[in-house]
Amino acid sequence: MRARWKFIDNFFSVFTQHELPVNLYSSAYVRERTIAFLERHANGDYGDNPFYVHCSFPDPHQPVWPPGRYRDMYKPEDVELPKNFKNLEKLRNHPYLGQYINVMPGAMLRETTEEEARKFIAFTYGTIALLDDCIGQILASLEKLGYADNTIVVYTSDHGDLMGEQGMLFKGPSAYMGVFHIPMIWRVPGLTKPAISDALMSSIDYPKTLLNILGIPKRKQPLEMQGYDMTPVLKDAENIENEPKDCCLIEHDEEVGPLYVRLRHLITKEFKLTLYEGHKDYGDLFDRKNDPDELNNLWFNNNYKDARFNMVNRLLQECLKVQTRYPKRLGGT
Repeated sequence: MRARWKFIDNFFSVFTQHELPVNLYSSAYVRERTIAFLERHANGDYGDNPFYVHCSFPDPHQPVWPPGRYRDMYKPEDVELPKNFKNLEKLRNHPYLGQYINVMPGAMLRETTEEEARKFIAFTYGTIALLDDCIGQILASLEKLGYADNTIVVYTSDHGDLMGEQGMLFKGPSAYMGVFHIPMIWRVPGLTKPAISDALMSSIDYPKTLLNILGIPKRKQPLEMQGYDMTPVLKDAENIENEPKDCCLIEHDEEVGPLYVRLRHLITKEFKLTLYEGHKDYGDLFDRKNDPDELNNLWFNNNYKDARFNMVNRLLQECLKVQTRYPKRLGGT
């Protein structure tokens, strides 16, 4: 059994306190620097060179404490907790994940209470509202400076967060969609139009998609670059026949503090599978359509043994597909 942190908030709190005004908060700083760069570019400070701007906001991230009016924009008492909030006791008995609850001071599988979760969610909503305002001002600058019609805009994140799902906060080794589901909004002039798609896409698909949209010849792209070109979905989001991929492979290897984990996940539109290193007779299999709250693990359900076999087999095939070949074979040998 791994040691539990009795006073975990002494090491990494859920909330912080400050009196920073909105204009001195980190999100406002990122907005200001981004717009300043765009204005310098429009003034000709960089010649006629095209630009790439990585506008990276630290938020939303714990410890949370949105500034100014954003702190009271959402009320904790109005927050609706996830339907699987009370599933924590069941999770404590998880053959793999149970041992990692509260063992890492910081953003790793932290158990929570109703009061804390409601406040955390309300503050996170306020933080995101500030982000929305900042991003809106950046997009307005693109319009004002004449760049909106020839600038690709991609809005995304590095990971999701557990916000009360399964009675926990933050991230870490997990079998749940709260960690995997990230925002993904694309605006490509001349290509996209307002639409919503349920096509499967991974972060690893971004580079290939962007390079192809920009017209970079395949011979100039990295030879072993993984991922799919998702341009067909961006062109016609409602045509499921255009979807380039039918599953997402997620690999999780972590070696930090007491965490020494290796997990593999496969997500399709119908199911989500998680396998754990060292647990050959156990996995998590969820029906994404009929159990969106991920309350019923179907791994041992005989009615789903064919689905389990198919998902494990597909996971194996995806892992084989992405495995790097070493040593490299040289031409002519």
